[in-house]
Parts: sequence; structure tokens; C-alpha cells
Amino acid sequence: MTREFIKQRTIQEQSDVLAQYLPGGPLFLLKNKVATNEAGLRVPFEVPAQIGTPINNLDNSNWRKLLNGLAPQFNRYRETINEMFKQLDPTVTDVFLREWETLLGLPDNVLTETRDPDRRRLQILIRLATLGASTKEDFERIGTVAGVSVVARPKTSGAGARETIIFDIAGLNDPRALTLTLPFILGDNLPNQLIDLFKEIVPLQCGVEINFV
Repeated sequence: MTREFIKQRTIQEQSDVLAQYLPGGPLFLLKNKVATNEAGLRVPFEVPAQIGTPINNLDNSNWRKLLNGLAPQFNRYRETINEMFKQLDPTVTDVFLREWETLLGLPDNVLTETRDPDRRRLQILIRLATLGASTKEDFERIGTVAGVSVVARPKTSGAGARETIIFDIAGLNDPRALTLTLPFILGDNLPNQLIDLFKEIVPLQCGVEINFV
């Protein structure tokens, strides 16, 4: 659930806000918020001395009925604004999926999903995580966004050790272990995508080794 950009109000709360825009004075007395006094009577917070005894049932006045009738429309405006800002969030958007993809150049040669909305949203988040990625923490954050555990570490021995980064990926099967060439993708393509992503984003002079642990 996303955070509300503008807090929703009850009808009475919105009516109170609208009442603040009306002038004061006896004519607009019944616009005011009502409360209960010691005698249990509903009275306005602002009662001019010349009015005398407080009046009951103030929220049934014509002014209050008018404000209560207008309040839902203002709340609908707030709902519309909240929905608009919700749709700007790539984790939940439906309306702006294509706009996010266009901005990030998706689908591309690595992240290729074009149909399933949930996978398309995940691709957007993964591509956002790769922007400017250059540190161990950046690489591991990509795994977190993809929903897997990734540990990035330098290779310490063997050929090309100084220029090689090792990525240990937990919880996924190694797609390279398949020996048959199939005419379709077997299961989730995320392992292959992570391999290609890490090869894409490491510095040009660095090699990549992937371990599925």
C-alpha cells in the first residue's frame, strides 16, 4: 500500500475546512463546527454573546447541509490527486508502465518482458537499480530488488584475479547447467537476466564470474 500524498478527510473534517472560507458574523454562525456542552447540548465553538441560548442540532442547519454536500466532491479531488501520485510509483503503476519503460529504454536486450505487468514493473525497478551502479553495495542492491541474495566480491586468486568480480547468487538454479537446447525458456528467465545484467554494468576492464549457491 502506497503512502497518501494528500491525507484524506472525513466529510465533517472537510466541511470544517470549507467553513473557514466563509465570513464570520451571525449570518454564518451555523457554518461552525459543533460540540457538546456540559448539558449535553450541541453548540458551536463560536457563539456571539448577543445570540443568547445555544441552538441544538446545528449540523442540520442549511449552511452545514450545504458544506456537507460539497465536502465529498473535494474529497474526490483528493482521491484523484492521490491516485495520480500513486501511478507515478513504478512499484504499483498500471497507467504509466509504458512511460517508465520508454524513459528507461525497456524492453532491451536483457530485460525483455512485454506482457505481464508484474514482471514489467520488476524490470523497471531492476533497471533503475542498475543506473550508476559501480560499488559492491550497488551490485548487491540489484539482487535485492530482483528478490534474490547477491554477494559481490573480488576474485583473489587464479587467472585474471585482479580484474574479476565474482557474484554469488543464492536461491536460483544455474541456467548454464542445462545441456539441452530447448525451443522455449524453461521456467523463470531471471538467472540468465542477472548474468547478462552484471556483465553489462561492471567496468569494461573487469571480468565477471557468476556462482549460483
